[in-house]
Amino acid sequence: MRNGLLTTLTVLVIAGVIGGCASTASTSGTGSRVLGKGDYERAVALYQERLQKAPDKAELWRGLGVAYYQLDSLDAASQSFDRALQIEPNDAPSVFYRGMIAERRSNFDQARENYRKYLALNGEPRLQSEAKKRLRWLEDDKLKKVVTTAITNEQNVDVAEIPGNTAAIVRFDASALPEQYRPLGRGVAELIYADLANVPNLTLVERLELSALQEELNLSQSEFSDKFTSPRIGRLVGAAKIVTGQLNSKPDNTIELDAGIIDVGPGLASYPDRREGKVNEFFKMQKELSFDIISKLGYEITPQIRNAISKPATESMLALVAYSRGLEYVDQGMFALAEAEFKAAIDEDANFGLAKNAIQEFGGLSDYNGQLKPIGEVAALATTDVVDQGKPDVDRSVIIERLQESNHGTAPEQENPYVAPRVSRGTVVVRGRTD
Repeated sequence: MRNGLLTTLTVLVIAGVIGGCASTASTSGTGSRVLGKGDYERAVALYQERLQKAPDKAELWRGLGVAYYQLDSLDAASQSFDRALQIEPNDAPSVFYRGMIAERRSNFDQARENYRKYLALNGEPRLQSEAKKRLRWLEDDKLKKVVTTAITNEQNVDVAEIPGNTAAIVRFDASALPEQYRPLGRGVAELIYADLANVPNLTLVERLELSALQEELNLSQSEFSDKFTSPRIGRLVGAAKIVTGQLNSKPDNTIELDAGIIDVGPGLASYPDRREGKVNEFFKMQKELSFDIISKLGYEITPQIRNAISKPATESMLALVAYSRGLEYVDQGMFALAEAEFKAAIDEDANFGLAKNAIQEFGGLSDYNGQLKPIGEVAALATTDVVDQGKPDVDRSVIIERLQESNHGTAPEQENPYVAPRVSRGTVVVRGRTD
C-alpha cells in the first residue's frame, strides 16, 4: 500500500477537461435518455434548460414536444412540434406526432394531411406502416360517413343544384367477357377517370366513394353499372353526369367497347361512338373513347389535353388485367392480394404509372384488417424513435469551449472537439514510502 502520494502531473488538467466534457455530454444527452426512462416531467425541464442556450435546434423542440405529449399536454406539445417544423420543415417525427395529436382531437382532415406528409418523408419503417394503416382507416371512415349521410338525405337532394361540371365514372359492365377478363370493367373505368382528370374545370367523384356507395347499397357490379341505377348514383354522390359502359367479346376474337353518358337530371343518355377491334387495338380504342366522352361532356379538346391523354397508360393487356384485379381487391379490402396484382402489373410493364401509384397508395397494408392499434402503443413506438435519434446528442460547441479553455485559448485543430492531450516535458516528484 502506498501513502502520501503526491504527483504534479499535467494529466490532472486533462482529466478535468475530460470530466467537464463528460459532464457536458451527459447534460446534452440527458433529455433523450430521460425520455427513454419515462420521466417526462424531468425531460421537460431538461429540454427547456437546453433551449435557453440553443433555441434554434429542431431536435430539442421535438424532444420537448414528445415529453409534453406523453404528459397529455397536447397544446404545449403541438406548439413545440410547430417550432421544430419552423426550423426544420421536414422533421418527420414532429409531423407524425402532429398527426396523432390531430387524430386524438378528432381533427381528421389535419390528421390525414400529416400522415400523408410523413409517408412522403419516408420516415421510420414501423411508423410508416402505422401511418399507412391510420390513413387508410381515416379515409375509409370518411367515405362511410359521406355515403351514410348521402343516403339519409337522398330525398332532400335537389338535382338542379348539382354543379353541371361534376361527373362520376362508374365501372363498365364486363359480365359478357370470359371470367378472367371481367375485372377489365373496373380497369377501363379507371383509365377513363385518369384521362378525364386532365380536363380543367371538370370535377370527378372519387372512385373509392363510388365503391363505398356500391357496398352500402349492396348492389352487384352489373346493377351498379345499369343505366337505370345510374341517375340515383349521381344524385347520391352529387354528380350531374354519370359515365359508364359495357365490354363485350365477339366470336371473331374482337372486343367491343361501348359507353354512355347519363344526365342525372332528366335521366337522358348520350352515346359516344362504339369501338370495336382486336385485342392489340384495345388501347387505341380506349383513348378514342376518352376523347369522344370529353367532347360529349361539352369540353374542348385543346392541344394540352390531347398531349396529356394521348399516350396509353400501358400497352400490355396482361398488365391491365392484373391492375384491374388489384383494383377489385382494393374495393373488397383485400390489400395483400391487391398489392400482389399491382406488382404483377409492374412486372409486365415497368412504366405502368397507374400501377405504381396504386402500390404507393395501397401497398404495405397486407396486415390491415380495418382495426387500428391503440394510439398509446403507436406513441410508444414514436417515442422510441425519437429516443434513438437522440442518443448521439452531444453539444459540440460546449465541448470545444471547454477544450479551448484547457488549451489556454488555442482552438482545437480542424475544429475537432476530441483533440489529443497536449504533451509537455517536465519532472514528476513522488514523496512517501512504500510498505
